[in-house]
Amino acid sequence: MISFENEIYQRYFIIAFSPEECTIKSLTKHCKEWYKTEKDAHKKAVNAAKYLYEGVQKHIVNGNAGGLFDNYNRIDFICLQEFNLKDSWCHSILAHEVLHATFRIIRQTGAQLSSKSEETYCYLHQWIIRKIYRHLLHGQDNDSKDKSLAPKDTAGSIEDI
Repeated sequence: MISFENEIYQRYFIIAFSPEECTIKSLTKHCKEWYKTEKDAHKKAVNAAKYLYEGVQKHIVNGNAGGLFDNYNRIDFICLQEFNLKDSWCHSILAHEVLHATFRIIRQTGAQLSSKSEETYCYLHQWIIRKIYRHLLHGQDNDSKDKSLAPKDTAGSIEDI
């Protein structure tokens, strides 16, 4: 399970690569990072964790979903049924769930998807995907100071991520 913040949209992302990672304890730990400066941080983190946990149980464990996107108080949460770096189906499920997050975040700003706004959606979607793969491939975010949603360059391969 990984987590990271987007300061521009003031969002916190939690990504779980299997439902087994989604215990109340592990979700609470990640949620605490988001609430760390707020009063009653532990209580808020536990409430968020319980809500997210219930969604995983309903849609992934007891349902047949390949992935889940959910949102709780500016925490954007994705849980996958499974994830294997060598399986393109897993990558497509991840991209699908990230797109749900992208739509929700931009929609909450009041923007409507149109030919004039689609680049905003694309930059955010790309930024989220890039953050996830940096964690997956490098074990950490190797450019955490990069707050830009625009790509640094458009050339390169997956190894450049």
